Amino acid sequence: MPISISWDNTDKTIIQYRFEGRWTWDEFNKGLFEANSMMDSVNHTVHVIVNMGNSAALPRGAITQIASLRTRKHPRIGVTILVGASSLVQSIHSAMTKIYAGIDRNFKMLPTLEEARAVLERGESKKEIG
Repeated sequence: MPISISWDNTDKTIIQYRFEGRWTWDEFNKGLFEANSMMDSVNHTVHVIVNMGNSAALPRGAITQIASLRTRKHPRIGVTILVGASSLVQSIHSAMTKIYAGIDRNFKMLPTLEEARAVLERGESKKEIG
């Protein structure tokens, strides 16, 4: 499966999306539904690690799809950390922060999964991580 969703820790405070190879927006939306169901099963803030280290190029329509996430946030979502982003993804993020004010609130990009886990561990009780 090109996108897998799982708890990243036993406390169920972090969900990890793992992208492998080519994937579609339909597969992404199914993963989003699964992650939302997981967040519904707990009564606390849940942070998200989006691990794109093994992802192929983004499917077409990336800007529209990513922009639509602003209105589809789960009420329990905390910080989202994108790991292993390609230069294209980094460029899209940079452009979108200029277009949509505040889109990068509670969002970070880090190079490794280990760094993402460490940042969340240090700031897990906070809604925002600077």
